[in-house]
Amino acid sequence: MVASAKHKPITYTAMKPQINAIADKLKLDRVTEQINEHYDTLESKGVRVPLGDERLKAGRNLDLENAGMYDTELAAVAPALAYYDLAASHLIDSIAKELEYGLTSEMQGGLHDALRTASRATDEAHCVQLLAEEPERERERVKLQEEKERLLVALERVKSLPQGAGL
Repeated sequence: MVASAKHKPITYTAMKPQINAIADKLKLDRVTEQINEHYDTLESKGVRVPLGDERLKAGRNLDLENAGMYDTELAAVAPALAYYDLAASHLIDSIAKELEYGLTSEMQGGLHDALRTASRATDEAHCVQLLAEEPERERERVKLQEEKERLLVALERVKSLPQGAGL
C-alpha cells in the first residue's frame, strides 16, 4: 500500500474540488502573509497599524505588489497537497481495514484448528471416552431398555388377544 502510493500516486476520486479548495487556501495564506509583511514594515518605521482581524480587513484594500507572483507554484503544489490529504485519509481507512480483517480472519481460521487440536476432536479413542456414559447411568439405561422390551412384548400380546376376550 505504501509503496504503491509512493511510486505510483493515483486516485480515481474526483479531486478537482479539493485541489481548488487547497489552491484558494494557499492563495489566501499568501495574501495574508503579504498583508502582514506590509504592516510589519510600516510598523517598523513607526507608523501606527491595525492589529488582528482589522489588519486583514484593511489589508484587502491594499494594492499589494507581486500579488500573483506565486500563482504558478501554487497551482503546482495544490494537486500534490490534495492528493496527500486524500491519501492520508485512505491510509487511516486501510490500516483500520487491515487490522479488522487481518486479525479477525486470522483468528477465525486459527480458532477452528485450535479448537480441534485442543479438544482432540480427531482422536477417535478420546471421542469414544467423551461419549461413554458413566457406569451407573449405563446400568440404568440398560435396565430401562430391557423394561421397554418387556412392555412392547406385553403390548403385542394384548393386541393379539381376540376382541372382547377377558373384558
